[in-house]
Amino acid sequence: MSHYGVSHFMQAAQQQRATLMHELGVAQHYVSVHHQRRAELGQAYAQVMQDLGATLVQALTPEWLDYAIRITGFAALANENPLAMMENERRLRSQRVRQIEADQRFTERELLRHPTTGSLPRGLAEMQENLAPLLDVLARCNHSRMPHLIESGYGTPAYATGFWRMSYYEDWKAGDEIVERFPGVTFFTQVREDYLRAAQSVGPLQAEAARLRAEIAAGEALEREHSECRQALQTLEARWLAHVRQRISTYMLECPPQVLAPRLAAVPQIELAYKRALGVTAKAHYLDQIVARDVESFVRDAQAAIAKLDQDVTKLRRPKKAGTLFPAEAFERRFRDRRPAHQKRWRRFEKTYGTVYGFADYHAAPIGTDFLWWDLMTDGSIDGDFIPEVHHFHSNHPGYQYRRRQRDDEDDLVASAAAASVHDDTSYVSHDAS
Repeated sequence: MSHYGVSHFMQAAQQQRATLMHELGVAQHYVSVHHQRRAELGQAYAQVMQDLGATLVQALTPEWLDYAIRITGFAALANENPLAMMENERRLRSQRVRQIEADQRFTERELLRHPTTGSLPRGLAEMQENLAPLLDVLARCNHSRMPHLIESGYGTPAYATGFWRMSYYEDWKAGDEIVERFPGVTFFTQVREDYLRAAQSVGPLQAEAARLRAEIAAGEALEREHSECRQALQTLEARWLAHVRQRISTYMLECPPQVLAPRLAAVPQIELAYKRALGVTAKAHYLDQIVARDVESFVRDAQAAIAKLDQDVTKLRRPKKAGTLFPAEAFERRFRDRRPAHQKRWRRFEKTYGTVYGFADYHAAPIGTDFLWWDLMTDGSIDGDFIPEVHHFHSNHPGYQYRRRQRDDEDDLVASAAAASVHDDTSYVSHDAS
């Protein structure tokens, strides 16, 4: 067939769209699995950072601080003097607790602020009770012409607007509208007196209510501060110990491994925790890059292809396009079966992702040398140059060749089990569109 018609295009577009939608479902499955894995790695990272700090500083004492500084070389920690900072916080918070406990607003808190019997809430309730009828009067008198009626003396002998003026009838109408809002009232004069009395009284009453609210709020804030200070004092040593551990762990992760390696060689437990922290960080980054290459890029391309198909189908449904013919070569190239390519992509993704995620031999990292985590995690069997850091490493080490390491049986069993678990979660039941 040298040409294809519109009906052929519609059929081929429908099939290709169905295939792409199915593959988007596969991609979404992989994205979901990745989010779960990243959450697990985040928890693992937090735990290993905690373990690293706890191994170096088992208690917040001068002896343990000296030990951590000697092992890591983190001399700045001595200048920070966290023990002195902790004691300074203890002193300041204890002083503040004593100040609050001597404050009448705190010592008489029940008498002042008890919700039902406290003098301040009762005074506020009284103010609100007195304000309610006054605010009601002002609300009923809320009319655009009310200020003019008061100023002109409407309803009093001082009102001098002549009946022949239009404003006279406007005032009359406005006055009647306002009077109607007060059942039982006949004349505007009565409303005027109530309005003026309310306008004069409401300001001072509202100011007193605001003062009472401010006193209540200030006393409640004082109680909260007292509670927070007491809580801070109870957790003081635990918080500062966690802070120091975090500072040391963060410093170690920011320090070049080659610098720390000689220091950690004599303390295997700390060295392993450090390697795990570095490895988990690298693993999370690598997994993000794998998903970006194999999954996220596919999602963008597939969505664009579907949008283009929908756009072309819409155009070809127009009557004037009914006779459109498509050259066979271009048609067959556009609608060729891409399922084998998709399956190849997903197999590559599963293998690469599963291999990196399944890596567990952190102890094998030669942190004293200029090494590449990617090669260690894949045992040099997977090309990682699509990752900028890996490509940069290879570019700066033109003679570099990874020497595959000897693995013991336990390493193989752990890594194989982890990789198999990842494969089970990331493998899709079928890559073929149904």
